[in-house]
Amino acid sequence: MTIARECFVVMPYGNKPFPDGSGRQYDFEKVWRVLISRAVREAGMVPVRSDQRESSGLVHSEMFRDLRDREVVLADLSLDNPNVFYELGVRHALRPNVTILIRHKKTRLPFNLNGMTVIGYDHTDPKSLNETIKDISRFIKEGLKSNKCDSLVHNV
Repeated sequence: MTIARECFVVMPYGNKPFPDGSGRQYDFEKVWRVLISRAVREAGMVPVRSDQRESSGLVHSEMFRDLRDREVVLADLSLDNPNVFYELGVRHALRPNVTILIRHKKTRLPFNLNGMTVIGYDHTDPKSLNETIKDISRFIKEGLKSNKCDSLVHNV
C-alpha cells in the first residue's frame, strides 16, 4: 500500500470581503474546490488544510509540523491575510524549497514578495482556470524534481 503525499495549503477560509470596499465577498471555499484541490490532485498529491484535520491536539503544533515537514506547501496570497503571510514566513524559515505561491490576478502583492514567482489566477473564468490548474500542477512536479531553493531566507 502506498501512502499519498500531502501538500499543505495555506489560505484564508470561507468568505472574505474584497479590500476595495465594494461589499463583494471573495469565496475561498470555491477557490479551494475548483482550483487548489484540483491542481494539487493533478500533481499526484493530496491537498490538506489545517481546518480539515480530524485529529485532536494543538492546531498550531500540527500547522508548524506541516509547514516544516511537508514536501510541498501552497500559499494563496490573494488578500492581505496576516495568518497566511505569517505561515509563509515560517515555511520560508524552516524549509528551502517547493513553496508554491498563488494569488488572484487583481491582487497587488506587498513589496517583499514582488520578486518571487507567483501564479496568478481567476477562478471565475473556466478557460483561465484550466490553464492555471496545469501551471500549479507543473510547478509542484518541477519543484519536487529540482529541489531548487525558493525561500529568500535560505537563499541568504
